[in-house]
Amino acid sequence: MIDLINEYEFWKQHERFLKVPLVTESPHLATYNLSTLAKTDINSAYYDFLKVELDVIYQLYSYIQDINKLREAITNTIRQHNRVFLLGCGASGRLAVLIRRMFGLYHPNYDALIIAVNAAGDTSLIRSVEQFEDQKDFGVKQLLQLGYTKNDLVIGLSASGESPFILNAIEYVRNNSAVIPWLICNNPSNILILRNPNHIFNRLAINSLCLDVGPMALAGSTRLQATTAMLIVLGLAIQPTIDIKCELDGIFNYLKTYPFNLISPLTIVESNILKNKEYVLYQTNDSILGLSLLADITERSPTFNLIPFENLTALDKQGYSQFYLSIVNQADNKTAWYYLLGQNPICLNWPNFPQTSDEYFYGFDISTQSNRSKYLDNKQYKFNWFVKNDSLYITLCMQNIILPLTKNILLNSLIYKIALNMHSTLMFGRLDYFMGNLMISLKPSNFKLVDRAIRYSLFILNTQYNLQPSYKDVADIIFKELQYLKANESIVLKAVKKLI
Repeated sequence: MIDLINEYEFWKQHERFLKVPLVTESPHLATYNLSTLAKTDINSAYYDFLKVELDVIYQLYSYIQDINKLREAITNTIRQHNRVFLLGCGASGRLAVLIRRMFGLYHPNYDALIIAVNAAGDTSLIRSVEQFEDQKDFGVKQLLQLGYTKNDLVIGLSASGESPFILNAIEYVRNNSAVIPWLICNNPSNILILRNPNHIFNRLAINSLCLDVGPMALAGSTRLQATTAMLIVLGLAIQPTIDIKCELDGIFNYLKTYPFNLISPLTIVESNILKNKEYVLYQTNDSILGLSLLADITERSPTFNLIPFENLTALDKQGYSQFYLSIVNQADNKTAWYYLLGQNPICLNWPNFPQTSDEYFYGFDISTQSNRSKYLDNKQYKFNWFVKNDSLYITLCMQNIILPLTKNILLNSLIYKIALNMHSTLMFGRLDYFMGNLMISLKPSNFKLVDRAIRYSLFILNTQYNLQPSYKDVADIIFKELQYLKANESIVLKAVKKLI
């Protein structure tokens, strides 16, 4: 059972969900049969996925002027020895941590001047702390706890553009700061204002970058192309001397012929492992790749309603995740986390949220000394992702592939992210965790995801059964079923079954 969503609070806010749909929540026309291709022609599925990614990169050319403006704001802040706070929830929070780590590699003498504010702290790197992004006061509280001052620059990252955690923090900063904050999102401002006339875009003068790059390859899954767009924009903006157009040219031209489909045999192998209810331990020797792996694995849980990473402080209270991460050559857990993050983890230690404590965080053992294989109830396979000599070596069950890498930190991080997103999405397509390109097994852990479950249920009822129940009829079923929802169950199919 998941932590229950406050139904009363949902209905207080639900009107925006009934208005103009968000671009990021709409199905992509180019991937309508993605789940079928994942099972019948996986190479074609990889190619279709890449086409969507390339289209996103191409659309970023229209934002070059805005990216330059954002870069100028970041550069000026750093030059004055003030700090840049990257504020995000879920996938965008994990992206903030990745960008901070990349900045430290680009500018090791200034890495302390970039602060990643991940909703609920760094615990969210590994496991979502339910409903944090719906708490509008928590973003401000985290900023202040981390020492934010009026001379610092705050950049809010919200794919939807509607996260209360982000929006309220941006409003606080705008009203109390000498530096105008930024909001980066993936939906047009006019749509956000139509959905909510009281949106911050309609009330305050802030800097904004609305990266409208179209729908996701898997509808609503902003961990995919939305986060890719943000990664490119922020990765460019933290490099003060590059020519942004030339860099975009290099990224686009390199990736358009990149052999991502070589991973497809391993996608098939891992899907069979999961089908047999066995386990996979991802291993890596690289910090940027490690953060990319961690993000992709963590995000599988809410996207497909899977058991999340188990914590050693509560093994008797939960099942075991079918995936885990290990940093090779790091025998001590604290050392492993320091290597991955480039600093000690940021833990909030809020008494009412024990999952935000240091003790809970270090209950996730990613060192080579983890005893995970001893307590699992089935076989665990090692899935190696190693960086060596400008190449990526990937091995699973005696199958090996080698992919080329570059000297470019941003480009390599894009290769890692896109490869993992393709692999994991298509793997779950093979296992029927989504239908066409619609999520049917998502974990509705916040208001946005509850609305998504309602809308996708309505879509299936309308298109497959010629039924047209009301939004409220479906919502009532969703809230009832949430009380009993278990991992690996489809909330959408449960609702559909109740209404046909």
